Amino acid sequence: MHYKVVFDITQTVPEWRFPAFGLIFVVIGIFLVFLRRKGVAKTGKLFPEVYLGFALLWTTFAAWSVLTSYYTAKSALELGKNEIIEGTIENFHPMPATMMKDSLWVGSSFLTLTML
Repeated sequence: MHYKVVFDITQTVPEWRFPAFGLIFVVIGIFLVFLRRKGVAKTGKLFPEVYLGFALLWTTFAAWSVLTSYYTAKSALELGKNEIIEGTIENFHPMPATMMKDSLWVGSSFLTLTML
């Protein structure tokens, strides 16, 4: 019988795309602050700084949450606090690209699992 590893934390890297998306808004915020200080932009007095501050906070929180979950899973594996699920997978329905639905599968020797 052919077996395939579905997920292995040791073979992955943290999901960097989510926090990296926030860097776009950090760059926009820096640009807004620069334009206002040069006198080119006619925005409110605090808008560029507030925008930049929010973008920095959001990006920092996003990076922190991604890295925390990644390193928690990785340390659980290293400390032996993980579970290995083995068995035949049937009726596998992957998460669609729109991410509006969860992945779902049924295993013959274990419970139905839903991956969030």
